[in-house]
Amino acid sequence: MRLTNSIFLVTLSFCAAFSLQVEAAPAMPRDACRIEGKIVSMKERPQMIEARKNFGESGEYTYVDIDVVVKSRALFEKMGLPNDNACAPIKAPKVITYQLRADQKRPAVGQKIRALTRFGGDEFSIGDWIYEIEVLP
Repeated sequence: MRLTNSIFLVTLSFCAAFSLQVEAAPAMPRDACRIEGKIVSMKERPQMIEARKNFGESGEYTYVDIDVVVKSRALFEKMGLPNDNACAPIKAPKVITYQLRADQKRPAVGQKIRALTRFGGDEFSIGDWIYEIEVLP
């Protein structure tokens, strides 16, 4: 009986220790692109993400959507599948909406920029993220 109790306590302790670690499942990695363009609009978009509540987070996440007239796009870092066309060259300038990564400083509407973009996410947030934004003259 004593051995059974000891095994039970060790098993319970092991399960409790590992149940405290929660990891979200990321989306499959995509290629990172370098873009150049001009920011034409920016807006905050609060969104309720129910899965966040399952991890003890607030259910609401506020995206910052940035519309960029992209004049050029090229592969910066290969991360996705061999046929990933996320960084295909732009034939003519077009407006693409990106989500500002939370650790980035907000640029201003009207600024010409060079930046990196990559699609990705998990249960907490997902988007076509823009980051390492450099303001051009």
